[in-house]
Amino acid sequence: PIERIHKVVKLVQLGKEKRIGPLGLDDHHELAQLARQFDNMLDALEDRKIELKNAAAQLECKVQERTASLREKTEELELHIQLLNQTRDKLVVHEKLAA
Repeated sequence: PIERIHKVVKLVQLGKEKRIGPLGLDDHHELAQLARQFDNMLDALEDRKIELKNAAAQLECKVQERTASLREKTEELELHIQLLNQTRDKLVVHEKLAA
């Protein structure tokens, strides 16, 4: 049982999705309890990893939405600036003609 636990620990360190599983020992045996708790910990870590992946995907969507919104607002502002510059130029011409 200890060799099996050690092997799984090494595989997990290498990034493998592995569990110890039943050791064929009495459920109250300390090695069986250790293996069960280790597997439970790995399950919890996997759940957290999935949650983080989902949160990252949601965040990426929000970033893309806000980037698109900012791009749209920037284009609108550039158009307004262009219109204001054209209006200013027309006012300057009118003032020169009026003078």
